[in-house]
Amino acid sequence: MKSFRPASCTTELCIGPMSVNVTRTAIDLAYVHNTPITLIASRRQIECAALGRGYVNNWTTEEFGEFVRLSDPRGLVRLARDHGGPWQGEGAEEHLDEAAAMARALESYRADILSGFTLLHIDPNKNPAGERGADVLTFTRRTKELLTACHGMAVAAGKKVGFEIGTDEGFIGALSPEQTEKFIIEITEFCRNAEIPLPEYAVVQTGTKVMERKNIGPMDGWIARDRNLPSDHALPRLVALCQRNGIKLKQHNTDYLSNEALAMHPGWGIDAANVAPEFGVAETLTLADTLERNGGGALAAEILDVALASNKWRKWMVPGSPANDTEKAIIAGHYVFAQPEFLKMKTAAMRYLADRGVDLEESLCAAIRRSMERYMRAFNLINQSQETRWAETKLMASAS
Repeated sequence: MKSFRPASCTTELCIGPMSVNVTRTAIDLAYVHNTPITLIASRRQIECAALGRGYVNNWTTEEFGEFVRLSDPRGLVRLARDHGGPWQGEGAEEHLDEAAAMARALESYRADILSGFTLLHIDPNKNPAGERGADVLTFTRRTKELLTACHGMAVAAGKKVGFEIGTDEGFIGALSPEQTEKFIIEITEFCRNAEIPLPEYAVVQTGTKVMERKNIGPMDGWIARDRNLPSDHALPRLVALCQRNGIKLKQHNTDYLSNEALAMHPGWGIDAANVAPEFGVAETLTLADTLERNGGGALAAEILDVALASNKWRKWMVPGSPANDTEKAIIAGHYVFAQPEFLKMKTAAMRYLADRGVDLEESLCAAIRRSMERYMRAFNLINQSQETRWAETKLMASAS
């Protein structure tokens, strides 16, 4: 399958705000490279005050929206809800019935709308704990209900929001191209008839899947073997469908793909791509490595023990994985960044490294920046002259 868009096209980078440093770095890079970036917050990461706080900096939706607004005077950063919907939150929500879970989802969406989020991912693929995910009919019905309700709330609040439909998860994430196409057509027709704005994005499966610290989907294998997607891949057909309906095509689970695969995204017609855990892992790995390189191995081990004890790594493991405890802790590190025990240890680490002439926060942000810029280069989002000026500015700052 050859590229079917000009090489100069771009793919939007959508970043999960895995930590304060990831959020700040994303905003900084939007300004350095003068390019829009979207922050995609799941309900577990950022949640409204009425329903609890997210694990990212213990931010509420309202606080997160205010932080980004104050940090982004030119409005280069778009706030988006990622995987919004019933049973997508933390805690006891997973045991609620559908009516209660849908009500909580709408309460979360309402806070998004009022807090400046302008893109809402409608993802009702989950069911109560222990039940299989939603089938196509249920997913489609819930999508229509949530689109109707969210559009009504936005209109009532005098806000303009866009929508993202589909998902890469559960039963829906494994739909055939034909079923995916049918779903997109049905939702777009529904929106036209209900006078709801057409979805801005449709999520489709392209061959990606993140587990542990790698992308286990077949995409990189295809690239290594054929230097392209298979000739019978459904992507051109789905891109054409989206273009006919004025919708952008979005890929989730883009983390850890090879540079070669990423560079092909703009030409393939992938309009936007989500990247999240890779940036949190980059920060955790750099924290541990920086301590170990400077004789702080014992403190690094204590920090990783907190991450390991969280058990947040479990959802990311490949069955039968040989990963050791250190690898598991690095995968889970960003989940505990806001916990008091971790913050106390990080403060000690910052003091320890400062005594040795190392600015820990700058090291962490530099690692995150390198990881993000890998995607920005591949997606044609970087102005090389601006990148050079950024490097020169940092060099002068370090020299002074």
